Amino acid sequence: MGLFDAFKPKSDLQIAIENAKRIQKENSTDSLYQFEHVAMPQILYSQNANLFEVILRDQERNGIYDLYAAVCKKRNDRVRFGPECFITSFLYRDDGLVMKTTMPDPYRVGLCTAIYQMVNYDGVAISYFCIELAQKISENDPSTFLCSWTREHIHKNHKGLKENYKNTEEMETVEITFLGTPIDTTDVHSFDELVSKAKSMLSNETIFNDLIRPSGV
Repeated sequence: MGLFDAFKPKSDLQIAIENAKRIQKENSTDSLYQFEHVAMPQILYSQNANLFEVILRDQERNGIYDLYAAVCKKRNDRVRFGPECFITSFLYRDDGLVMKTTMPDPYRVGLCTAIYQMVNYDGVAISYFCIELAQKISENDPSTFLCSWTREHIHKNHKGLKENYKNTEEMETVEITFLGTPIDTTDVHSFDELVSKAKSMLSNETIFNDLIRPSGV
């Protein structure tokens, strides 16, 4: 490198690479990141629908928060967030069920606004999706990404989202299009009951669609 090279303006690509390296180093020591991107995918793919069963059996107890606190304890880290920051609900799809958990507001790139654990109707893990905060270089860049972790712990980016954080119209559209339809679990206390209710709702949707579908379509 020449004497004056250090004073040359850096390109957007150089800045992005440097930021990515810094973020990766910071996230490797962050307990929330490790919980969202390491611990939870491992639990899903190793335990399948067992966590669904545990959460549904005692919905008043925040089992997801308990797992987060356990990760912090194992890493000798303080628990930075309370149970109110981890809100779990359920979605259903043609091919299975989804447990959604909204997370604490992300304070750095790579942390999630929500995680989605998917299993089929036999209780076997399908996918682990998350909505994570993106690195913005320009105003036109996505604010968040729909990402996933595979069973082999490979990270994939699927779709950039313009809007940020939770409960926005775009997020609702993404959920319904890619992830599933919300299902009320007030009267559900086991995975089998969740399966039964979801299949009943799918059956009702089929009947409704058959009634409104034009003849010959």
